[in-house]
Amino acid sequence: MTRLWRQSRRMLRQRMPAVIGVTSLALVVGGATLMVVAKQGSGGPIATFADAGWRALTTIITVGYGNTYPAIGRGRGVAVFVMIIGIALFGLLTANVERFLLRKMQSIACKPS
Repeated sequence: MTRLWRQSRRMLRQRMPAVIGVTSLALVVGGATLMVVAKQGSGGPIATFADAGWRALTTIITVGYGNTYPAIGRGRGVAVFVMIIGIALFGLLTANVERFLLRKMQSIACKPS
């Protein structure tokens, strides 16, 4: 079991940028689609798929301008889901950038002068 775990971790580490990118894209498209479906008949500020995509993207990157917002409970539920997943993805991205920079610094520090 530990061998499988090590192999899985190694593979995931090598493919993490692709995983983050694909998951983020799927979250924006899925969140926008669900937001459009949830807002039907609500009269809120999210009128088009582009508005919903903008809302999902700004929520994922934790900016949240406030110019679009879900007007009904179903839309708010979708927004909460997008927020939670977006924060987790942002954390993964930050951790990968940190790991990359740390390895570069370590490789520079280990070189003999």
